[in-house]
Amino acid sequence: MTKFSAASAAQAGAYHLLSRTPCQDSVSVFIYEDGICAVLCDGAGSVSRSEVISRSVSAHLCRAVSECFGQWYESDDESIRKLIAYIADEAVKEKDPSLRAECTLILFAAEK
Repeated sequence: MTKFSAASAAQAGAYHLLSRTPCQDSVSVFIYEDGICAVLCDGAGSVSRSEVISRSVSAHLCRAVSECFGQWYESDDESIRKLIAYIADEAVKEKDPSLRAECTLILFAAEK
């Protein structure tokens, strides 16, 4: 059995501290029996409540990938892009239907 370990963190930058605005960066890591998934999400600073968007998108994507990694692995780039956009939109609508999933993200997943 392959053992996965992970550590992650997001920290507010100097501008956020001085302006007292929330950090829009979120990191989610999910380790499951057969693999690991990590998502780094940067909410768009020009969008209201981007910290909510970032947290919601990163958590939902980690869970989605861990539930069906094989399907993601076998998919082509365009299908994955569309699936990520759909999951991100649904995650944000669940939190607040008035929000849109405006963010940049990096997704990493691996299974044994």
